[in-house]
Amino acid sequence: MFFKGRDQFCEIVKELFSRLAVYDEVRKSTEKLEVAFKFHIEDLRLEFTLIINKGNILLDFHNECQPKAVLKMSTDIFHHAMSGTLNLPAALINKNLTIDGDTRSILNLAALGKSLSTTYSTVYYEKVPAGNS
Repeated sequence: MFFKGRDQFCEIVKELFSRLAVYDEVRKSTEKLEVAFKFHIEDLRLEFTLIINKGNILLDFHNECQPKAVLKMSTDIFHHAMSGTLNLPAALINKNLTIDGDTRSILNLAALGKSLSTTYSTVYYEKVPAGNS
């Protein structure tokens, strides 16, 4: 397991998306998007919504926003997806990741670009030093 529980996971997720929200390149690549995705993290029984609204990136842990798609996965699959090491077709085929709703809308996450995996790796290893996961 890559996380020491719900609190550490939430701390990393909040830090990841707050950092992405201030990057000019991310703002520019998402300035025309109005989309929300719910992440259902099965092993933590946790849900949060990622909202991309005209260059603004927000998180909602109260699930007050209607998402275009719901991504269901474990924390391990989330880790691999955010770090850029997930084999997406294999995860979908093996049902390690399921997507309900508008599956095409997931392509909008590509607007976060390489900044997503780079920032995630930085945040993760700041919060979880090597050997402590």
